Amino acid sequence: MRYFLLFFALPLFAQSTPVVGIFHDGKGALRTLRGTEGAWTAPILVPAGVLSAGYSGTTLWYKTETELHVIDGNETVVPTPPGPMAAKFNEAGDLEEIFFAGGEHALWRRNALEFLDPVAEVPCFPEDLGPGRLLVRAEGALYAWLPGSAPVVIPLAETPSFQLFNRADEAELPVGASFLMPGSAVGESSTARFRIRNPTSNPITISRLSIDPAPFRTFDQFLPPYLIPANGHGDFSVRFSPVESGEFTTTLWINDLQVKLQGGTVAPTSVEILEGSVWKSLTSPYDLGSVERKSTLSRRLRITPDAPPTLAGAGFTLSASGTEWIVNASSDTARTLAGTLQVAGRTFDLKATFTEFPLPRPSFQPVSGKLASGSQQSISLQFALPARATVLGLLKLDFTPTASDAGNDTAIAFLPRMERIVNFRLNEGSTTAEFSGANSVLLQTGSTAGTIMLTVDMGGLTEQAMYRIDPAPVAYSSAKASISSSLAEVLITGLDNTRSTGRIAFTFIRNDGQPASPGRMEADVSSSFKSYFATSGTGTFQLRASFPVTGDASGLTGVDVEITNSQGVTQSGRLPLK
Repeated sequence: MRYFLLFFALPLFAQSTPVVGIFHDGKGALRTLRGTEGAWTAPILVPAGVLSAGYSGTTLWYKTETELHVIDGNETVVPTPPGPMAAKFNEAGDLEEIFFAGGEHALWRRNALEFLDPVAEVPCFPEDLGPGRLLVRAEGALYAWLPGSAPVVIPLAETPSFQLFNRADEAELPVGASFLMPGSAVGESSTARFRIRNPTSNPITISRLSIDPAPFRTFDQFLPPYLIPANGHGDFSVRFSPVESGEFTTTLWINDLQVKLQGGTVAPTSVEILEGSVWKSLTSPYDLGSVERKSTLSRRLRITPDAPPTLAGAGFTLSASGTEWIVNASSDTARTLAGTLQVAGRTFDLKATFTEFPLPRPSFQPVSGKLASGSQQSISLQFALPARATVLGLLKLDFTPTASDAGNDTAIAFLPRMERIVNFRLNEGSTTAEFSGANSVLLQTGSTAGTIMLTVDMGGLTEQAMYRIDPAPVAYSSAKASISSSLAEVLITGLDNTRSTGRIAFTFIRNDGQPASPGRMEADVSSSFKSYFATSGTGTFQLRASFPVTGDASGLTGVDVEITNSQGVTQSGRLPLK
């Protein structure tokens, strides 16, 4: 059992000594008592079911519906009439008089017990303030009363400047001194949403938002101290969760405002939902499941005894089917919907999830395989099924050279912008991706041996194709030779995707088809080509070779060129001298 005990560690004052204290007014509100002669600050003892309590500094008493407990070193428990009671202490702090509401006699006495005589000017049963002082109510006012003397008015706390509303659906309904929560079956719960509005032009601070112990709890709330700006608001909710049958009452505190919360249990109504072929009890919250968007998610309900349900929430509908009910949820977009089903005062929070259509998986044309350096290849994306929705995606290119020192050839890219990431669009109903209005994108293979990896990314769905560019002997893009009376030249444009060119040989041919003197001329060019490839970042090159001519140049008709790299020898064939 949890107790809340409040008292002041002050010496016991005589009846004539003015004091300042804080007390309960009987409805749960803390009030301030100032300068009243003989007043003593009442403690607050609130275990479950306590109706009245008092404390003198040495003796503590509290009364439940049927028992009085007195603790003064020992605990004495005696039966009493039902209802609240009041008590007086003597100056030694012992109980002197006990008064029972409506009772004709006292069942237990410590010293002298007297009956409470009616007092015309205070027509309400008094509540204990401490030694000799009682709290009475009359016409909405509070009085401190010492029997035999005139009651003294006690100023109440300031009137709250904020307003409290119940948020029922989309409306805001003012909350008075009490509020009845929706009923709930034992082991379940009901909820109510509230809004604190500040109608003034100044901000206000909410320093307390709490509920006295009971099967009521606040949730979805702000944490005090909380500043509500001028004309602003703050929201919170209350949940009623009874664990046993009965009617329950407690106090909701908002600063000095107190609202009496009431809630009662209701007979459990059986609400069942069909899961597959089995009926199961509906719980809250409940996940109805998930379907693709533009579909309808339907679940069957069975309510016993029959009670008409209501269903709220965007995308949710409810229909009757014989003795059952059908909950439907639908959405044109991918999202999660939230709904609230109410049956016989019970509330069930529902959720339905709508997913995007599954994406069709792409395939590459051409499929993974080999490509040659120095070429351009058209790449397209094909889908086995027409798309059910328009989808945007990315096609990405990554390149890994065979030789670690070859570098990442920037000439390997998508044309015409030399990019390695391009956008595509798959239109609803189509089976072919569209690249800037075309059905394919052009891939340039560059001039370096290695592996090209293409990756499709469509909102989390990925597909890849790998193209191998094998190391190859030098390839000629163009080759020509020229001669004048004193000089012969050879001009070759080529591609070495291994970047390993090492030797070049030239053989000039006479008119009679025989090699001209001095015959085959061979040179080691590995150092020069290595230096060139290291700075060019590409495997393409242009070679110009010049040869002085002595004698009759007209006797020369052609030249054979031979270039060697790590993959082999490439012959130019007979280049005519022009």
